[in-house]
Amino acid sequence: MAFITTDSTLLSEDATIPPSFITTNDSDPFSSGGAGSELYPDARRNILDDINNAQNTILPPPQKEKLAVYLRVKPRTDQELELVKKNNEGKARTIEHENTVKIETDFQIALNAPKDSQAYKNSVNGVGKVTQRFKFKKVFKPETEQKEIFSNIVCPKLKDFLEGQNQLLFTYGATSSGKTFTIQGVTGNSGIMPRAIDTIFSTIGNRQCDTVPLQPTEFNGVVRVGVVEQEQMRKEKEAVFKLGLELTKSKARDRTRPDSSAMSACSGTSTTSSVNTVGDVLDLSQLGNLFPSLQERDRESTKLEVRDSNITYSVWISFTEIYNENIHDLLRKVPENRKKGEKLKRPTLKLSEDRNGNTYIKSLREVQVSTADEAYQALMIGRENLQFAATRLNQQSSRSHCIFTVKLVRVADPKSPHMARVSIFSFCDLAGSERISKTHNVGERQKEAGNINTSLLVLGRCIKAIRHNQTLSEKKGQQVVPFRESKLTKLFKSSFTGLGKSSLIVCISQAQYLLDESVRVCKFASIASKVAVEKPPTKRVAKKSSRFRSMIDRGRKS
Repeated sequence: MAFITTDSTLLSEDATIPPSFITTNDSDPFSSGGAGSELYPDARRNILDDINNAQNTILPPPQKEKLAVYLRVKPRTDQELELVKKNNEGKARTIEHENTVKIETDFQIALNAPKDSQAYKNSVNGVGKVTQRFKFKKVFKPETEQKEIFSNIVCPKLKDFLEGQNQLLFTYGATSSGKTFTIQGVTGNSGIMPRAIDTIFSTIGNRQCDTVPLQPTEFNGVVRVGVVEQEQMRKEKEAVFKLGLELTKSKARDRTRPDSSAMSACSGTSTTSSVNTVGDVLDLSQLGNLFPSLQERDRESTKLEVRDSNITYSVWISFTEIYNENIHDLLRKVPENRKKGEKLKRPTLKLSEDRNGNTYIKSLREVQVSTADEAYQALMIGRENLQFAATRLNQQSSRSHCIFTVKLVRVADPKSPHMARVSIFSFCDLAGSERISKTHNVGERQKEAGNINTSLLVLGRCIKAIRHNQTLSEKKGQQVVPFRESKLTKLFKSSFTGLGKSSLIVCISQAQYLLDESVRVCKFASIASKVAVEKPPTKRVAKKSSRFRSMIDRGRKS
């Protein structure tokens, strides 16, 4: 929660609040409509009945909440079966139909190692087992639809997010395991991110307001903005959609380039679309004419029930990627090469910390959106700047970790806000780990794979260290959690240390040649599911002593 002063000063949530900042007037719980207007129940209680009904009593939630880990099993594809046949050409035995992944219950799976896997060879040497079992909070079968994934996992977290709780949801798995399909989806079958956008706007309805004179800043702070700043915000928002129109034209000029996005922002658009502009100003009320593909997209109709009915919302989004340990803003234009063969140099962003020690991306463009279509189209525009490449195992392999963030600024009085609270929901699509011996990557692809594996390795070390420290009763012997060794872990440090709830969707493939990768992914998930996220202790802000008080203190000491 942040408090706004008249001089645009930002106060932290833990700061002492003057009485003048109280904006809500709760009714007096001791007032009555008149003498004898309220009947008080008998003070006597039947203790025996209370004891008998104790099993129906709802207990408060525990202070420690474990990381929620879900599993989604990818259905078999024709491409995977063809690759299995190719790998087994000339061999007497075929493993095309071996059942390597067996779903035993809704909460447990068994991984059976084929004879040509490293896990099987280790079991022969007495290290490990041929069949390994892992438990999850929920296991989703291969035939599970996107709608069911969204309803079971995301909807409860969206409800908490709309009520002020920070959320982090990321997908984890080996390459070609269905992570990007789960979180982003394809045209006509949206993933959890587009569905979440629709649900947010359908839930807040007319309580969304884009004229609130506040702008989110740093991690979860807000700052008051004036007319000049609001005009600058409008121009930055238009710059994003102008970038989308430029990408539309470049797609039309280069039809021979393979589509780098299965859910392209430009597919289905027309270069002759009627663009309504007044000078250099885009008419965003006609967004469907600017991007005709918006009219064909599938929409999520879910509407949630939230407690805060008198709250006004302002919605902000940002989209970034971590590529080769460099952070790039996906809602900004990628510079073009001036000379043929010249290596592209994209501007990079840096991580910074606010005064509470929370990490955020400095100078990241955060765009205020008024409708679900605006947020969806901004997501599609950012996807065009994502790093994709074809590998031996995946024709549309993500080469970077992408992070789509939605911020809600919640105020009671949109015209003259004195108090605001910012809640954050981050969707992180992690790039898949991969082995060079299986993908046959060389050159730039090999460098990308090395950076991806390194950042995922650091993430695993952080999870292991957190779990190890929680098993110790004393501070002696605790390990240092290496958050700072990777941009990814440093950015999400706050989510793992109690400033929000974290969830993990693990995706695995049933392909036999990815069994070893699936085992490692499930081992990571097993450790992550035991990590308890504790809310950090509240830090009290020390009161600043006046000059007169300091003079008195010095006199007393002398």
